[in-house]
Amino acid sequence: MRIRLASPGLALLALLPGMASCGVQTVDAIRDLSAIHDPNDWSPRSPAQLSVPPEVYLTDRPVRTGGPGVFEVEDHRELEASILSFLGGTQRDSPALVLETSSWLAVELLHDDYPEARVQAAAILSSFAGYWIEEQGVRLDHLAEGNSHDGDFSGALTDFMSADDERDSDGRAQALARLAHLPLPGDAATIRALAGVGRRLGRMPLRADNEPQAFRFALRCVLSFLRAGSQDRDPTVAEACRVRLGLLESHAIRP
Repeated sequence: MRIRLASPGLALLALLPGMASCGVQTVDAIRDLSAIHDPNDWSPRSPAQLSVPPEVYLTDRPVRTGGPGVFEVEDHRELEASILSFLGGTQRDSPALVLETSSWLAVELLHDDYPEARVQAAAILSSFAGYWIEEQGVRLDHLAEGNSHDGDFSGALTDFMSADDERDSDGRAQALARLAHLPLPGDAATIRALAGVGRRLGRMPLRADNEPQAFRFALRCVLSFLRAGSQDRDPTVAEACRVRLGLLESHAIRP
């Protein structure tokens, strides 16, 4: 039986809460999410090299603190859900953090073996996109549907990396603007591009007036990930992605 999900308002998506701070940095939580999965097929992995003991994510008053170290993961799904909840609190107006977090949430959405985790990832990605639309005023002129096969996307990404190497702020902004308008490549290439741009922005932040270009690129990527998720083999995951995708597109595309 297909489960129907109520359509949340855009403001509700934008304000989806994450877990309160547990003393873990976002970049460490990203590494921990990766660490509890096999990099070859994203299956659960234990033991795992974590930045903190698992209970730091799981309880307000953990018995063990400190880290990093190698820890047994006794309940993968519980720890995964807690790390995802923590990442849901990523600073949405920080291009570097939110772009890289979004790339890992996309991996979770498209490759995790647990439907509930995929739904959770879709919800967090939607909350990021809702924030960019609602609070940052980001809009897209069109969807630029279809995969890019003509090298334009790769060329724009190369231009961004080159401008970043040269510390050319205007060149970076221009390349991001192109990335936000071009058809995206396949999901794996899009995830790598989003992560790569986020990491570069972490080394040299954008000027404030250029940040909307990064959010516009990220918004297009998130819509693409949700579109892929709407074809999920699990009807609950597919429906969750369809509902959120429809709502976001209705607000994101300029009339």
